[in-house]
Amino acid sequence: MRETLIVADAIVVAYLFGWALTTAGLIVSSRWLMNRWSPASHPVAVSFLAGVAWPLLLLGAIELGAVVAGNEAMSENEPGYTVVA
Repeated sequence: MRETLIVADAIVVAYLFGWALTTAGLIVSSRWLMNRWSPASHPVAVSFLAGVAWPLLLLGAIELGAVVAGNEAMSENEPGYTVVA
């Protein structure tokens, strides 16, 4: 029972750390890449919400990498076939 609580605590801490890190990174990048003549209306709120969903962003990036790798592997062996996901 004690080991289960330790693992659950570790998962919660990792999620919260990733949330804070993603939110801070997105706030900094949104301010740095902001359009001066037409700024976003709520960049902090959008960064906060993206921070909440950071595991989904990470899984999407991993899936995109897998699709690209699969497409490159298919094109090396048999030209004319592509992977569409």
